[in-house]
Amino acid sequence: MNFVLFLIILIALIIILISIILYNGLKIELFSKKEKSNFEIKFKASILNIAIFKKQYPSEEAETLETKEENSTNDDNESSENPQEDKKLKEKFNEFKPLLKDLKNSKQELNEFLLSILKDIDFKELDGYLKLGLGDYAKTARIIGWVWSFNAIANTLGEPLHLKGDATFTEEVIDFDIHAVIKLNLLFLIFHALKLVSHKNVRTLIRNIISYFKEDKDDKKFEKKVNSNPRPQ
Repeated sequence: MNFVLFLIILIALIIILISIILYNGLKIELFSKKEKSNFEIKFKASILNIAIFKKQYPSEEAETLETKEENSTNDDNESSENPQEDKKLKEKFNEFKPLLKDLKNSKQELNEFLLSILKDIDFKELDGYLKLGLGDYAKTARIIGWVWSFNAIANTLGEPLHLKGDATFTEEVIDFDIHAVIKLNLLFLIFHALKLVSHKNVRTLIRNIISYFKEDKDDKKFEKKVNSNPRPQ
């Protein structure tokens, strides 16, 4: 009897703990910066200040690979326009075509899901800077004016938004620096997700997407295996 009571209490505590974690929500931090030809983006997701996912572009591996490719010589001297590569892209597009129909059939449900998620997003911080030059004085000034107006409205409403913009009329440029911190209630997210997958057309879309990427992954494994096998002399 005591063991059963202990088990019930333990299960109740676990449920309460999971509920607290889900209600506390997922904290997402995004940093993105573009200056001239340099572009950088960092993404971090955490629960209870514990990071569960991190991603950045360009990654250290990508930078290392890019450096190696720049330093390596091209033995084959192949043209950048490869008919075989173009053929593969066309084949991929044809394989992806059926998914476009599924996306169209699920458009209404996906829109409702995204709108519901946007309503539940809590902006903790949003700092943004935009340097804009479009070669058109009127358009450039108008867009920068929108940025400052939106910032003024947000400050009036007490929102934690800090947006700035500078117009330049001497060059065509779009540079920006954005840092955003948002929080998403996972209980609401799970509820909206369950509501979304309750629709048959959405389940069909998800199933076909999984199947598409699974087949693509299997094809890549097969190609890698074929290429790794030595050719007979």
